[in-house]
Amino acid sequence: MKKIFLILLFTFLILNKGYAATGVATEYEITMKKVELCSDSACATAAIVGERDMAADIAASDAVQQ
Repeated sequence: MKKIFLILLFTFLILNKGYAATGVATEYEITMKKVELCSDSACATAAIVGERDMAADIAASDAVQQ
């Protein structure tokens, strides 16, 4: 039983590494479900801006430095 487990584990590790992608990512896509704006830091009352599934590519925007 131990040999079978080790063979399966080794096979999984080899196959998992074989499908790894390399290089710089050109697209980071997230799915937004709901967008809310809070009026205070506790977010006791929130105004819903939108509520639907929407894909957004966050790699296309630049980071804002403050």
